[in-house]
Amino acid sequence: MKHSRRLRQRIKGSRARTIDGSPTLQELKETMMHMDAKDRALYLVMANSGLTIGEVSDIDLNRGRIVVRGSQSKDGEISPKQGKLSTTVHSTRNPYKLWTSQVCESENTNRRYIHDIGRFERWVLEEYGLKVREIPARWKEAKYQGEVEREKFLDELKEILKDYFGHLKGQTTPISVNTTMAAIVSYLHTFEIPVKTPRIKHAYVLYHNMDISKNQIRTVLDHSDFRNRAMWLLLYESGMRPETLVNLKWTHIKDEFLGHKVPMKIKLTSDILKCRVIERWTFIGEDGLEALKRYLETRLPLKEEDYIFVSENPKGEKLRSGALSQAFNRTVQLLDLAPNRNGKPKEIRLYCLRKAFRKFMDVEEAYKEFWMGHTSTSTHYISTDPEYHRELYSHGYENLRLHKREVDTETITKLTRENIDLKKRVERLETILGELADLKAQIKSEKNEA
Repeated sequence: MKHSRRLRQRIKGSRARTIDGSPTLQELKETMMHMDAKDRALYLVMANSGLTIGEVSDIDLNRGRIVVRGSQSKDGEISPKQGKLSTTVHSTRNPYKLWTSQVCESENTNRRYIHDIGRFERWVLEEYGLKVREIPARWKEAKYQGEVEREKFLDELKEILKDYFGHLKGQTTPISVNTTMAAIVSYLHTFEIPVKTPRIKHAYVLYHNMDISKNQIRTVLDHSDFRNRAMWLLLYESGMRPETLVNLKWTHIKDEFLGHKVPMKIKLTSDILKCRVIERWTFIGEDGLEALKRYLETRLPLKEEDYIFVSENPKGEKLRSGALSQAFNRTVQLLDLAPNRNGKPKEIRLYCLRKAFRKFMDVEEAYKEFWMGHTSTSTHYISTDPEYHRELYSHGYENLRLHKREVDTETITKLTRENIDLKKRVERLETILGELADLKAQIKSEKNEA
């Protein structure tokens, strides 16, 4: 291929990669600046498919066909060793992208899976010199070479998984070990590789989060700006997950917000709930609504699909749940509310607000589960009338409330007057009762004399 050497020279030494293996944006810009159309197309194919410069022999820009070197014999017939699937690659998709597109239903899960598989790939490459992204292709090759090659492949892969499992046990918590291994087995099963990963049978929580008090929540709120104060109050008063909060749009609250309804209902559609449960709703009370109004004063009017909470930069980009955790943790650390654990999770963290909702909201457990987005047997047998839910929330909110309800001066004056009138009536009744007692005694005395 005439352009192979020239292209190899241009990308030689380039090692920067994003977490999913694609070239970084800066690398692409610098490398592709002086390429012709064919070289650019070839480079993009290499970056996204995992093929090397020596594996691609030709590319047809009109037909979108990529021919892999060595896939055909001299007479043009398919080589038995390579098989049909290795002759022409019809897709340039990265195996990681193919995997996550099938199994991930949220951005948070996608990021976590890519992070876990990225760590696994770096370790395997260092310890075994193997690229994890090539495992599906190698599995297909071994599978079609016969039973012996197939079993050899699976045995070697099982040894790698056991080795990595042992490595993780010395590096992270038991639950993190299991979630990481679950991500790896998900990747392998997507490509129908029949292996089981080892796991800790009785995983336990190593770093517990403590119960946050109302006083501590008030302290955090007092040291937060309008946006963060509104976010913390919504999490505390609604019980929703941070991932749900960052996906809230104007359409989810518009009618209730503009209608000044208290408690204010927040519509939770399936696309912003974990595990895509059926549509739910939750509520916020007076304090949460007041904080939300103050935050939205500078943002209204909003369009239906605009996010409620956005970044503070001029572009107003969508927030990530991780950014919320970092902001909350910085405030907790600044106020010295929880000791530093040297990089380990603090006792007070963002999810403590959700935990506090469950603790202080004084209603039947099934309704709390419903508002928090959980699914259990009990949530299937409760009322689905939103107004009944609103009434229950209103009663339970009195115990959830962070500040005692303030009574205005007019109400105090009115109650004082009513109290004075009541005292006068009581005094009048006491006088009447005294007169009746005297009259009764007089009548009794007259009967005795007669």
